[in-house]
Amino acid sequence: MSDSSNTVTFKLRRRANTRSRRRAIMAAAAMTARLKLGDTASAPVGAFGKEYALERGARPWTSENVRDEGVVVGKEGLKRLVDFDDGEGAVLLARKTLHFVRRPAEAPAGATRVSAIICEEDEEEVSAAEQPMDSDDDDHGEDEMLLPAPQAGEAEHDNGQADGVAGADWKRDDTYGIDERVKHGATAKTGAALAHLLDWQKASLFTLGCHFLPLKLLQEMAAFMEARGKKKYKKGSKNYVNWRVSLDDVLQWLGVWLYILAFPMLGDRSRYWEEPTDGWGPRHMIGRFLQKGRNDEKGRFWFERMQACFFLPMHPDPPNAPRDPFRPVRMFWDALRDAFHNAVDPSWLLVLDESMVRWMGKGMPGLMVILRKPTPLGLEVQMLCCALSGIMVYFEVYEGKEAMALKEYNIGDPSTVGRGYPKSIALTLRMFKPYFACCDAAPAACRVQSRVLVADSWFGSGACALALSKHGIYAIMNVKTATMDFPKVALMT
Repeated sequence: MSDSSNTVTFKLRRRANTRSRRRAIMAAAAMTARLKLGDTASAPVGAFGKEYALERGARPWTSENVRDEGVVVGKEGLKRLVDFDDGEGAVLLARKTLHFVRRPAEAPAGATRVSAIICEEDEEEVSAAEQPMDSDDDDHGEDEMLLPAPQAGEAEHDNGQADGVAGADWKRDDTYGIDERVKHGATAKTGAALAHLLDWQKASLFTLGCHFLPLKLLQEMAAFMEARGKKKYKKGSKNYVNWRVSLDDVLQWLGVWLYILAFPMLGDRSRYWEEPTDGWGPRHMIGRFLQKGRNDEKGRFWFERMQACFFLPMHPDPPNAPRDPFRPVRMFWDALRDAFHNAVDPSWLLVLDESMVRWMGKGMPGLMVILRKPTPLGLEVQMLCCALSGIMVYFEVYEGKEAMALKEYNIGDPSTVGRGYPKSIALTLRMFKPYFACCDAAPAACRVQSRVLVADSWFGSGACALALSKHGIYAIMNVKTATMDFPKVALMT
C-alpha cells in the first residue's frame, strides 16, 4: 500500500512539474515575443494598484496570474501604450510587464477588456491563439521570435536581421528538381576518405589518431616542457631529476586528458588514479594502461609534473600590435585546424554549426556562458563537418564581436571595403574557403562535382546561398522569412 501511494504521489508530482515547466516556457515566450501595434497584450492587475488588484481577485495582489487584456496602440522607448477599452484612456506600461496574447486577425469579434487567470490545472495542450508570435519591437524579421539572450557572453548571432543583397529575381518553377546539382550535370556523391595515409583501412587506432594531430607542433611542445622541467630542477626541485619529455610522453599525457573529458567525475582529479573506496565505484586504472607505452612507468606523480611543465608554442608577438588574448593558444589551434583539414578529404555533403569546448576549471581565453547550450560554460567554436563520416574538417574559434567584425569577407574587413558581407555570411565563406580553390580555378568542372552545405537559419539566407554559388558551392539551409531575397510573395500566391 505504501509503495502504491508513493507511486501515485510521484506521478502527480511529475505531472505538476510538467505543467509548471510548460507554463514557464509559455510565459517566457509571451514576454519575449515582439509586440506590434494592434496586438492584444495582457498586463498583471497589480500594475493598476493594490485596490484594483484585490477587486479582480488577485491573491496576493502582486500575483502575475490575474491579468487584464488590452490593445497596443503606441510605443514610447521601452514602454508600450495599451488601451484596455475601459473608457479611461490608454495606459503606458513597461514592456517587461506585458505578455503577448494574439494578433488582430485572431481576435474574436467585439472583444473587450477581459481578465485572464492562469489556473494550476491548465490543460495539457495549448491553443493556437495562445502561441507567441512576432512583432515590431525592433528591426527583426516578421516571422521570427526573439529568444532570451544569454546572461553572460554573447554569441555572434544576427537575430534575423536582413542580410541579403537587394534585387534577386525569383521565378516560379513548379517542376523544380530536388537536387540543383543535377541541372549542372552533377551525379557523383563521393564519400569521405583519409588523405595522405596509405592503407588507412589497416592502420591501428593509434596511427589513425595521430593522423589528425599536429605532430610537428607537439614535438616542439615536448621540447618546451622538457626545458621547463630541467629549469625547475636547477632551481632546486628534486622532482625533476633526469627529467625528459618525448613526443610519446606528450601523446600519452593528452590521452589522459581525453579520457578525463570522456569520463567526467566530481571531485579532485586524483580519483582517476586511486582505487575506489571500500571497493565501490569506477576503477579507471589509468596508470596500468600508461605502462603499455613501455617508455618508463607513469602515474599520478608523472601526470602532475607534466601539468606543471605544460607550455604551448606561440606565434611571435608583433611590435606595436594590440594585445591578443588568444595568443597563448592561437598557434596550437591553427595547427590543429590545419591537421584536421589535411587529414580528410570530406564527402560531397558538409554540415556547418556551432559547438562549445567545455571549460575545465582553469583560465580560458574567450570564456563565455550560453545557457541554451548543452555545455553552457566554455568556448564557442564554429565547426564544419563531413555529414557522412561525422568527422570535423575545419573550425573557427569565436574571438568576440569586435575581433570577428575584422575577419575576412566581413564588412569591417579593410581588404573588402564596399564588398563585405554581414558576419554570418562572412563566417560561412571563411569556413568553406579551403574548398574554393578548385572551384575558382575551374568553375565549370567544379559545378559538376561540387559540395553541398547543410546549415540552420543563422547561416541561411538568400544572400548566403548566392555568395556560395559564386564559388561553386550549393546549399540547403533554413532561411528566415524576414531576410532579404526570401520569395515570400511567390510562395504565398
